[in-house]
Amino acid sequence: MAQTYDINKRVITLSIILTLCASFVLTSAQVSKTSYYIEIEDFDYFIERFYADTSFQKSRIVIPLQGKIVSMHETENSIVETTWEGRKIIVTRFEEIKSSMKNVKQTYIILQESTIEKIYIENSGFLIERTFQLQKERWYLTKYDIVNI
Repeated sequence: MAQTYDINKRVITLSIILTLCASFVLTSAQVSKTSYYIEIEDFDYFIERFYADTSFQKSRIVIPLQGKIVSMHETENSIVETTWEGRKIIVTRFEEIKSSMKNVKQTYIILQESTIEKIYIENSGFLIERTFQLQKERWYLTKYDIVNI
């Protein structure tokens, strides 16, 4: 009788130990799964911070920046096109542009891994187009066109 009691006690103890080990293994597996998950940066959060924080903005502009600046040469009455190479990059918030220009509009074209911001005045020859792309789950300004003719 005492021997049966000892066997039952050992079986119960072993069952408890196995249950604890199994739950530990399952918990560890769940933790390791989530530790490798990287969340994609929210574009709305990014764009607000991009315009509000100049240090953050500089860290999120891909150099060399693609795009062009197209304008009318005042004295020769011709169109001049330049790149961003060697130029200071100033990215102005839409609200600031809107406060200094009439009839200016803003639209976003949202794609899976890029977003294009367009600021323009219809039928005027004025257009700002900025392309933001996801790179390693973070948003970056990769192209910036300004047309003012």
